[in-house]
Amino acid sequence: MKSLSRDLPPDQLVNAIHLFSRNVDVLLFYKNKLKQLHGQLHTFVSEDEGSKHYIAKFLAPQHLGLKIGCPVMLLVNLSDTLVNGKIGSVKHCYGPEYPKTHYK
Repeated sequence: MKSLSRDLPPDQLVNAIHLFSRNVDVLLFYKNKLKQLHGQLHTFVSEDEGSKHYIAKFLAPQHLGLKIGCPVMLLVNLSDTLVNGKIGSVKHCYGPEYPKTHYK
């Protein structure tokens, strides 16, 4: 592992993927990164349906704060091209209903 250790250019660090073993670490990292983005914070509340057993196990937070330009990742397959793990960014927030996102 030590042979793989090296300094990376700053532009590569900005978009680096971070992996965490605990959800609390993910949330803390996310909140810190969100504070660094300029612009208004838009908060969205999920409308969960289904078995309480499965809803309790779902990893996405019930309240989600987003800003324009914030990176997002799909957690489920929506179509053949919009798949779990696909990364995009928030382009616009239409009131409290939903954000508009763009996926590359």
